Amino acid sequence: MKDKKLHIITFGCQMNVYDSDKIAMMLKDLNYSVTDNPADADMILLNTCSVREGPENKVVSQLGRFKKLKEENPNLILGVGGCVAQQKGEELLKQVKYLDIVFGTDSLPALPDMINTYTQTGKRISQTEIQLSDIYKFVEVTPDYETNNVSDFVKIMKGCNKRCSYCIVPFTRGTEVSKPSKKVIEECKILAKSGVKEITLLGQTVNSYGRDKKNEISFAQLLEKINEIEGIERIRFTSPHPKYFTKDLMDAIYKLDKVMEHIHMPIQSGSNKVLKEMRRQYKSEQFLEQIKYMRSLMPQLEVTTDIIVGYPTETEEDFNLTLDFLKTIQFDNAFSFAYSPRPMTESFNLEETLTLDEKKARLNKLMDLQKEISIKKSQNLIGTIQEVLLDNDSDGRDNNQYSGRTRGNRKVYIDDIKDKKIGDIFNVKITEGYIYTLKGIII
Repeated sequence: MKDKKLHIITFGCQMNVYDSDKIAMMLKDLNYSVTDNPADADMILLNTCSVREGPENKVVSQLGRFKKLKEENPNLILGVGGCVAQQKGEELLKQVKYLDIVFGTDSLPALPDMINTYTQTGKRISQTEIQLSDIYKFVEVTPDYETNNVSDFVKIMKGCNKRCSYCIVPFTRGTEVSKPSKKVIEECKILAKSGVKEITLLGQTVNSYGRDKKNEISFAQLLEKINEIEGIERIRFTSPHPKYFTKDLMDAIYKLDKVMEHIHMPIQSGSNKVLKEMRRQYKSEQFLEQIKYMRSLMPQLEVTTDIIVGYPTETEEDFNLTLDFLKTIQFDNAFSFAYSPRPMTESFNLEETLTLDEKKARLNKLMDLQKEISIKKSQNLIGTIQEVLLDNDSDGRDNNQYSGRTRGNRKVYIDDIKDKKIGDIFNVKITEGYIYTLKGIII
């Protein structure tokens, strides 16, 4: 078979990054190898996100840029997958006449067959049905899997049962389905043999793992099993939900030496009124107590979060409660966004009480506060010794500058690595602290 080139563009979350990696793995059997240049590609796939309006709009713009390539090469296969594909389905084929394949979030295992069918028939295809939980298939990672990454993702579940009022995920990724723990552990062992030192376990509500199946182990027990795998040195996970952030889980994180001292847990708002209207199923006091307990066990714990500003019912008082919550918790970083109404969600039909400019003003005020907190937290690390996993070379900055991650998931730039290599873990003394990054020297 002729060697062919595949170009993948990934939008959105780490789940999509994982899915794109597995798409490339599957299409090797069809003789596709990945290229960074779309002009060289025989197939271009966009793996999309629809959590907010911005990434969705980028997809349409990106497709417009590829129209000329399709005109110059009619044999070029152009496909769209991910959440936008799941949401719009055949509507995308009608909207973009030169689009060939649309595949939903649950259709990844069927993608090679879809490509073969299109190649043989020339008939444009859309497959976006959400599968029932008992027949859902995860992409299998085979024992001969290869990767050049020292850090990699492992999807342990898909979908979400929470039904938060603003969130489109249950409609684009379906209900929760846990990957059998045996398969998760097998995949982690394969990654370890491939040279991966650090894994991040993925799930929309990652700490509800196993609750959808009888006789499955809990998330804390899964962490214990992975902690025993030789070759895996670091374990991370995202994103946990406060409802399932139990004392047993917190104690396991503390006791397991390979689980990193970093928690990314979305708070979304500091107002209990807004949290209730968002259907988040917890109060800010519960979130605060969880973080306090974790910090009592691990004073070095770094905590990051997600925040939505300008939810339709958010008042000035609600917003100020969120600002006060940031001051109380002292997050190391916060990923904050202005509310964006998503089709099919409960909040989509709510009347918005804020203009776009008002939402942006609140967002900027919150981001300015978080920047002050973040840089103070970074500068507090100056002079400390941090264990760093070297995971990148020059990183596009300086030919002699390398970067890695601390156990708290902070990025550290290092000027002189001497005899160190990518994948090594060593101690670094922090010499400078910035908003999002650190700088240090090897000791």
